[in-house]
Amino acid sequence: MSWRVWSGCAGACALVIGCATSADPSGPAITTGPPPATDDDADSTSEGPFTTGINPPDDTTTTTDDSTTTDDEESDGSTGSTSGGRQESSGDDTSSDSDTSVETFPCDFPTTCNGAPTLGGVSGDTTVPSVSETGTEPIWLQVEVSENDSGILGSAMSVTLDLTSTGGDWDIRAYLGDPGDANGCGGLEAESRTTGADSVRFDWGEGAVANNADDDAVVAVEIFPKADECTVGSSWSLTVTGND
Repeated sequence: MSWRVWSGCAGACALVIGCATSADPSGPAITTGPPPATDDDADSTSEGPFTTGINPPDDTTTTTDDSTTTDDEESDGSTGSTSGGRQESSGDDTSSDSDTSVETFPCDFPTTCNGAPTLGGVSGDTTVPSVSETGTEPIWLQVEVSENDSGILGSAMSVTLDLTSTGGDWDIRAYLGDPGDANGCGGLEAESRTTGADSVRFDWGEGAVANNADDDAVVAVEIFPKADECTVGSSWSLTVTGND
């Protein structure tokens, strides 16, 4: 009788085992091991030491970008290029603008016609070297023009005064005194007020026949700035030539 009980148990056990092995495969699987890794888990574990699937901000990349931007801005400021919507300048433009400005000031004559110094002398009827003078301020000068040809045939007298300006605009006015006068003040007047080079000329004395008179004369010369305004750094140069 005890054998039958064992055999029945064995059959029942076999039935239980058979039910376990023939369970519906579509039901949930029961496992005791760790869960299989998913794609998200694989991604999170492939970057850095973190395994939560959320990576921290890339501080290294941000620092590099900031430092690069700062270097560009500093470079732009030194080269005059635009950075951050602001125009930087090295200051050269301001200096060039200053260089092109013209500064003027009122200036007075340090001399008068009657007290003017003598520049020298030239011949009015023979060829001799010219005389010249330069300056940076208004001035009066006296130039002696002598008669040197004493031949029977007449020889006219002439004198030319040429003025050039540098860094400004100077003009000239001259007076031819009568023969025998001590200076040219109050004599025959000629002037030039052109922009740039100026020139005046006088002719007098003998014609085709000698006049048996002394044609020596003195020319008073006035050099002055246009509109009576001197230009800083400007200068003039005067050349007097006789018998030309």
